[in-house]
Amino acid sequence: MDETKLIPEALQELREFLDEQGWEYCLIGGLAAGRWGEARFTHDIDVVVRSAFGDEEDFIKPLLKKFKKRIAAAAQFAKAVRTVLVMAGNGVGIDISLGPWHLRKRCFREPDPHELWPELSSEPLGLKTSS
Repeated sequence: MDETKLIPEALQELREFLDEQGWEYCLIGGLAAGRWGEARFTHDIDVVVRSAFGDEEDFIKPLLKKFKKRIAAAAQFAKAVRTVLVMAGNGVGIDISLGPWHLRKRCFREPDPHELWPELSSEPLGLKTSS
């Protein structure tokens, strides 16, 4: 497989799952930095999901059911540090941080019209990126 397609395919898989769950989320890390003009090479996807303290299980369980765990004690780790370490179907690593409910609401508004990978599909990814 063409390595340049791994991240966009994993991103689409993640986005579809998060949207199905109805969760508010935004892209952070290297991919978000690239959107805002500070491109950097990255091998994984970093995203924050808006969640209240005490609701971690409501996010951890479905994430670990959908995606492959990257570490043996993934659920315990996620509860301790509010970050779920998983892998997309194509092997790309995904770090999903459980952000506090009061996290910058601006981050979770409508998707940015900027397309990171317009060639991926006829539908824009509609990604929300941190600013």
